[in-house]
Amino acid sequence: MIDVSPFKDHLLHKKKVLDLIKKMPDVTIKDHTESLTKTDFYLKPNDTREYWDYFFPHLETFLLNMAASLKSQYYIIHRAWYQQYCKQNFQGWHNHSSCQFSSVYFLELPDPQVATEFEDGSKVEVKEGDILTFSSHLYHRSPINNSNKRKSVIHIMIDIKRSFLPREELVELNKTVLGNLFEWFIQGVYDDHDTHKQFVHIFYKNGKPSSHHFSIIKPVLDRMSPLMH
Repeated sequence: MIDVSPFKDHLLHKKKVLDLIKKMPDVTIKDHTESLTKTDFYLKPNDTREYWDYFFPHLETFLLNMAASLKSQYYIIHRAWYQQYCKQNFQGWHNHSSCQFSSVYFLELPDPQVATEFEDGSKVEVKEGDILTFSSHLYHRSPINNSNKRKSVIHIMIDIKRSFLPREELVELNKTVLGNLFEWFIQGVYDDHDTHKQFVHIFYKNGKPSSHHFSIIKPVLDRMSPLMH
């Protein structure tokens, strides 16, 4: 799978995202496999990334549409990072086998000739503001930037999962079960060696609903069709 979609609000958000990236720590990479002017790939996962906090809400429509095109309503972002390439910068052949899909948002692209290339020879035409999405097992690279202008991209590693519940029902279920007003009860767990404790909430007992939260679990039961006794 290789797909190109325009990010319709590119011009609206480009300057803000670049300004926030400019505030990030300068991390330069240079070896025989890659040469990058600046990236946050090697920062710790919990480090602050203001550009991503700003950008992600505007990206969510794209992600939901992508999931819907694959008959799903559910996506997982494993990782996201930016990379900036000035003159003579490049990145060698690699893939991202730990996820299903990779997306590259071309935040700055002075020359389409320095866009992502695929080892299998697949030809893709992209321009600044496009999001290139492809199967993560595909080997790809960023060719040498011979331009005097900078190329900036944001990479996103994505999994698309089949939803057991429609998104609205899943959101409501999570909101209720993780909320402050949801009741949890301590119950003993007995085995051959010791007695343990666990938190439980009983939705259904003795042939009838036993919780006033039963309505939130009913869509799950409807899809599972369990035998209730």
